[in-house]
Amino acid sequence: KQNSSVFVVFVAGEDEQSVQMSESWANEQVIQTSLGGVVAIKLDSQSEACLQFSQIYPVVCVPSSFFIGENGIPLEVIAGSISAEELVVKIAKVKQMHSGKKDGPLVNAKLPESLPKPCSDGPCPVVPHASPPDNVQPAGTMQDSSAPTTELPTPLQALPSDHESEAVELVSESVQNMQSEEELVEKVQRVTQKLEEKREHRKKEEEQNEIKKEIDRRKMGKEMLEYKRKQEEDLPKRALEERNREKAEEKAARDRIRQQIAQDRADRAARYAKNSEKKKKK
Repeated sequence: KQNSSVFVVFVAGEDEQSVQMSESWANEQVIQTSLGGVVAIKLDSQSEACLQFSQIYPVVCVPSSFFIGENGIPLEVIAGSISAEELVVKIAKVKQMHSGKKDGPLVNAKLPESLPKPCSDGPCPVVPHASPPDNVQPAGTMQDSSAPTTELPTPLQALPSDHESEAVELVSESVQNMQSEEELVEKVQRVTQKLEEKREHRKKEEEQNEIKKEIDRRKMGKEMLEYKRKQEEDLPKRALEERNREKAEEKAARDRIRQQIAQDRADRAARYAKNSEKKKKK
């Protein structure tokens, strides 16, 4: 990983195709093509290390060759046996993809129910790349393996049995990391779901508040219209009452004037009568 090399895992059995593929890997032209940028190990298909490896990268056929990029993402998967010439082309293509940062998608990780079975007598198809599941983290730690690897140009060698436990431990750690990632994803999903529920609840409350405000606004508008209508209806009535009041005041004023005139006449008549009596006595 420090050298940004392509990590190759060659899963082989004891069948004829595995022998042929091992010979292809040992070909001098393949070794020369692999110089600089390729680090490889060979796993026995019946080993515990292979079973652990297949939990992350499904081994559906034996032999299989996995070309894993810097981020733990398979760049190429070769199922079955191919000729040395074809392998040279594959290696060159993978190195070009790796140098151009054109990592392909991760093969869909799935826990196998049993150890991988050898391919049939016919040629095995290349396993197509599938999109990675959301909760699976690419096992990039495979490139930091403390298990011994054989770096090309020397031919691929089987993983020594005394170091197999180290490879098993490494792959087990990757599986545990995967499970931790799954738990983290589940927690994130639960938190996201709760946040979404809160947003929906808040959205419903806001909608209800808006509806209530609209009802209050319409009610207030209706009351204002009713008040204006009553004012318009009461206007002629108030005008009539005002005219009647003015007429009553005018009548009262005239009555007061008449009373005052009558009182003045009575006073003058009394004074005249009194003066007349005085004159008669003289």
